[in-house]
This record gives sequence, structure tokens and C-alpha cells, in this order.
Amino acid sequence: MKLERDLLTLQLRPLQAWQINSDVSETNIHVDELFWEHQFSPVSFVFLGKRKIVNGVATGRNPSDFFNQGKTEDRTLADQDRRAEKEGDEMAGWSYFGSSYSLQSLLATPFRNSQRIRAMLQLNSNWNALATDVSLIAYYADRPALGVNLSAVLGEKTIVYAEAAMRKGRDRQSLVLSANGTVTGTMDDSKRWIADIVIGRQYTTDRGITLTTEYWRNDNGFSNQEYAGITHTLTSDTGNPRLAGSLLSTPGLRRNSVFIRIGDIPLLEAQKGEITWIRNLDDASNYIRCAISWDINQIDSLRLGFDKLSGARLSEYGASKINNRFFLIYKRNY
Repeated sequence: MKLERDLLTLQLRPLQAWQINSDVSETNIHVDELFWEHQFSPVSFVFLGKRKIVNGVATGRNPSDFFNQGKTEDRTLADQDRRAEKEGDEMAGWSYFGSSYSLQSLLATPFRNSQRIRAMLQLNSNWNALATDVSLIAYYADRPALGVNLSAVLGEKTIVYAEAAMRKGRDRQSLVLSANGTVTGTMDDSKRWIADIVIGRQYTTDRGITLTTEYWRNDNGFSNQEYAGITHTLTSDTGNPRLAGSLLSTPGLRRNSVFIRIGDIPLLEAQKGEITWIRNLDDASNYIRCAISWDINQIDSLRLGFDKLSGARLSEYGASKINNRFFLIYKRNY
């Protein structure tokens, strides 16, 4: 609802999901956004309520998307839906738009079990001479962070980009290893600043097919020494095998990966294909997805896909309980 200088926004997301061969089902209506915005001047706005703030320029993963770290995310969705279908946060904010930059400040309620108010200051700018967009983010929370996003256009078909975050504290416990290299325990690692970086390139062909390549470096992942300790503990059944086994279920198990996608492949009318390959460079495990998206009409769409995870038994993707997965998603926009 829009008035002369005020805007009231409401976004609902109905969800019905069920699992074949089980009694697990879910029917819910999520209130993703409900906020009031007031225009103080042509370039200055304030808002209050539940709002969704999404950051990042990369395709496969977004380390600078601080407000959404730790939230449940449906990875079977197309990227634009995966990033859009998130529940917002209760917050207040102010935005200012200059001639070649914008500034946004936010103050949000604590996240889940945290007791600390969250705050974010973001500066977006455009360097016209270099055809480059820049975003700088300062984030205050239980784990403060700094983020940067760079995106540049090279010619008419190529975009190069980089997204990076430096965050205080590791998002998992660090390992305590015995003299013979087995896992005996974990310890808190909350003082160090941890780097998480994505560097990518996207090329669009004359037919509209997109070719995306990204390198991921996430220092939250286990080092070679830590991972060797996990595997040695499990294969020798010494140290603490139960603890070592639980560590294999941690997302982002290793540090170095490559993401490759061929997207927007034209098939039949209103149907497009996608092939995604994630290769873990540390343990040579693989994640492969083939998917078809079909825009039936302006409000109805289907997405059908198949995932395959492979690798050694104790590798990033080989350790997953799921080796193959089919999914079918129907979506209606109201």
C-alpha cells in the first residue's frame, strides 16, 4: 500500500511440503516482510518493521550476506528464488541516495539465542570510469564482520566479481589432536578473524546461455591437518571416533572449491536447463546438479532436477547421507 510519502509492504510465503514414505509434512504461511517506510526527502528514507536484507554479488554462495547467515535455505530453488525466499528480520533503518553512492544504516533485534543487538552500515558506490560497482559493509553482532563486494563489466558479455568477508571467530569448534594425530576434543576459536572469499566470472553467449565459474576459499573449513586427524580417528577407531564422525556432517567441511555452472540453456518454449558442478579441491569430491525450469505462464512455474553427490567415503560430498536426489517444485506467484 503506497501513500504520498509512506509505503506499507507485506510479503507472505505459503509453504506446503511433504516427504515420500514418511509422515513428515509442513503447512505454513511465512511473513517474510511487513514494514513501514517513510520518505523524508527525495533522497532520504526511514523504515521500521520486518524486512529482508540480502547482500552479495556471487552466484553459488554469499559470504557477505551477514543477516542471513544461519537461516534455513532451500538449495533446490533457482538462485533468484533461493535468495528472495528468506524470512526477514525485525529492524529499523535509514537510507540515503547520493548522485553516485548510497548509504544504509540498520539496527536489528538479536538473532535466535543471541543477546546482542545487531547493526550494519553499508556504502554502495559506482565507479563509472571503471564500470565497477562497489559495496562496503560493516556488521556488528556476536561475531562482528567486514564485507566487500566488487562487480565489473568487461565488454558486453562478461562480468567479473569478487565477494569477501572477514568475520571474528570460526563458525565451528577447532580440533584438539593427540600426539599421534587423532581427534580427542574441540576448543572454542572465537578470537581469530576468518576469511571467506569468492572470486567469479560470468559470460553470456549470443543465445543467452550463461557460463559461470567461481573459486571459493573458506577458512572456516578444516585444514589438511585437522581433516587428516578426523580420517585417522575414524579409520583407526582411536581417539574419539564419535566426535570425529559428527564433524563430517558440518557444512563447508573443507576450504577450497570450484563452482561451475552452465545456465539459461534454451530448451523448448519457456523451458531452460541448468548444469551445476561443485568440485572440492581438497578431497576431489563432487556435487552435480541437472535441472529444468519451466515458466508455464506469468504466475505458475515448475522446476525439476536431479542431484548427485560423489567422492571418497570420508570426503566433503562422499560423506553425505544422500547420494542421489530428485526434486520437483511447483510455484505460484500471487
